[in-house]
Amino acid sequence: MKDATYAVESISDLLRVPFGESTLTRLDFGSNFVMNHDLSLYQNCILSASRLKRVDRDDTVYLVNGQQQLAFYNKYKEAKDKSIIIPEEYNFETLYRYEFRFLKGRKIKSSLHCENPTVSLLDDSNS
Repeated sequence: MKDATYAVESISDLLRVPFGESTLTRLDFGSNFVMNHDLSLYQNCILSASRLKRVDRDDTVYLVNGQQQLAFYNKYKEAKDKSIIIPEEYNFETLYRYEFRFLKGRKIKSSLHCENPTVSLLDDSNS
């Protein structure tokens, strides 16, 4: 989590406030995957969950409830549409992104087993 530590320090320095003491009200995790086939082939297999409602919006599939959200979309297409330069190692039309989002503070509290989750929890120097 060196990136998290660097981000917390940079934001603190930029804003001149102790950003690490800020309360976490939303938390997202994500990763990119280079797949062998088009996203549509995987959707019915991996994008079903009994307690989450499926919502298809634009080119993204969401699985949602009031406290969390899963998103799965074509990261390559998104980058091309926004004219973002894609690093060569990720320059595949089948580059997909998966994101898991905690949308509510109480879900973050219960998942992290912490009554007052702050940004500093993401800083690896606290481990």
